[in-house]
Amino acid sequence: MSAQTHYGSWNNHNGGSTVIVEDSVAEVLGEFAGDYDIPALVAAYRALIDAALPLEISLCGNEFYGPYPVRPDAAEVISDAIESVDLAALATLFDRERGDLVHVYEDNGGSVYLSAGNSYAWPLGPVTPDMHGRAEQDARTWFASEWKPSDNLTPENVEDCELIAMWSAAAGLVIEHHANGLPAAGAGGCAYLGTELP
Repeated sequence: MSAQTHYGSWNNHNGGSTVIVEDSVAEVLGEFAGDYDIPALVAAYRALIDAALPLEISLCGNEFYGPYPVRPDAAEVISDAIESVDLAALATLFDRERGDLVHVYEDNGGSVYLSAGNSYAWPLGPVTPDMHGRAEQDARTWFASEWKPSDNLTPENVEDCELIAMWSAAAGLVIEHHANGLPAAGAGGCAYLGTELP
């Protein structure tokens, strides 16, 4: 195992004037920062950046570390990892005053996700028997702030997933269909939505 060395601090790589991750988050949220769960948002932001880094480079607090000698492209790959995370979109998952529109996604493996309507979502995992027909309940309880993701749950990007339903307080659960009339959901998604797979 190669020795680890310092690859720079947050302010060396974030392209802005902020010294720590928390300040970058506060800068993006501005006067509305009080509407968000800041500690949870900061933790998720760090986790997503760390996941976007090459395996041998890590973000620990506000410091970056990697193998010695320092990779010649270290500054570039760290900046790319930071830029790959859309902080404004991620923040919607932690907005205490978010709107009532909840999107439900499904990936190719049948796992389902809840989103506030953008590219980031809470992964709920593969649909187990206790989750059958639970989509509307989950959306409603999240909207009412009666459900909170566990501390070890990290948001995931769902740009490559299928939107299978939307929920709102006014309309309830609205299931998405393809142009041929078939539901957009696969087997796992249909079970979660409580619909029959054709």
